[in-house]
Amino acid sequence: MRLGQSLGLAAHQKRHAPPASFSNTYSVDFDGSNDYAEATVGSSTLDFVHSGCTLSAWVRVGEVLPNFGVYLIAGVYYHNGYFYVGMLKSGSTWKPVGYVGNASMIGSSSLSLSDAADGRWLHVVATNGSGGRKTYVNGVAAYTGSQMSDDTKNPDGSRNFEIGRRYSTRYTDASIDEVSIHNSQLDDDAVVAMYNSGVPINLAQDSGDYAGSSSLFSWWRMGDNDEGTGSTITDATGGGFDATLHNSPTFQEVVPS
Repeated sequence: MRLGQSLGLAAHQKRHAPPASFSNTYSVDFDGSNDYAEATVGSSTLDFVHSGCTLSAWVRVGEVLPNFGVYLIAGVYYHNGYFYVGMLKSGSTWKPVGYVGNASMIGSSSLSLSDAADGRWLHVVATNGSGGRKTYVNGVAAYTGSQMSDDTKNPDGSRNFEIGRRYSTRYTDASIDEVSIHNSQLDDDAVVAMYNSGVPINLAQDSGDYAGSSSLFSWWRMGDNDEGTGSTITDATGGGFDATLHNSPTFQEVVPS
């Protein structure tokens, strides 16, 4: 590598916050062969996506480049109910991509394949709401479009929220860190604050232009709540949507900094 309602809580209700102390020590390395993480965040649980949502993840792309278009970082990839962030291989470049409902959001900015795989971390965010649909990379809006407001296009079917896999045969060669869902659309300033010049922030605590703690729905810290061991990524919001690691991806002390 070089790189919810079922719990008796309303979908928009804030979960109890994680401890006030914050450090970022671990990420998870996926080898692109057969390992991934899966959380039982599916259709009815994500029924807010059409009205307001933010999906965020940090990724360090691996050397082994896939021979298919979308390099999935995290989300639900299923028919018309898409909800994910990823990178799109387009010729000799990578472009950030988000997808909400049946509406793709391919960023206009791009990185060369060599630049994307040189060990740098990228922060990729997709939002949807009254401010439209947007995809960001490293705090910069790379795509802007109209809101996807059709509630029939929320994530549907039986597929869960996955990290590091698209379908059962398309796996991601990357390090992934700090994956989160908000049940509101965060604005441009908040996304810039989350990027924080390349250093992840405590999403459970409002600070500066980030005021998203009250809408933090799920947050997978990729090892920091689990001491970098085991086969579970705890949902740091306390909401119970823990992710299970399949086929032994590796915890590592390599993080955005």
